[in-house]
Amino acid sequence: MSKETLKVTVLFFAATRERTGCREASLTLDAPSTLLDLKTTLYTRHPKLLELDGYVRWALNERFEPNFERALNSGDVVALIPPISGG
Repeated sequence: MSKETLKVTVLFFAATRERTGCREASLTLDAPSTLLDLKTTLYTRHPKLLELDGYVRWALNERFEPNFERALNSGDVVALIPPISGG
């Protein structure tokens, strides 16, 4: 019996892009998975993201999502949006 999986797209912006070296990633996770599971996976693959922990806002399907227990569905798009600075 094979495990069920789900596929999500992750978008990286600004400082998160700098720390991962990519603009976008497609990830396959075991189903069911939550936003916290995705966060753990990303921090394991890209430890430099830990430098931004607590500062990055997470968006799920173009809406900010503060609840990391939110279940993910195949086809979801998650964006990591760091604070913007400038002058």
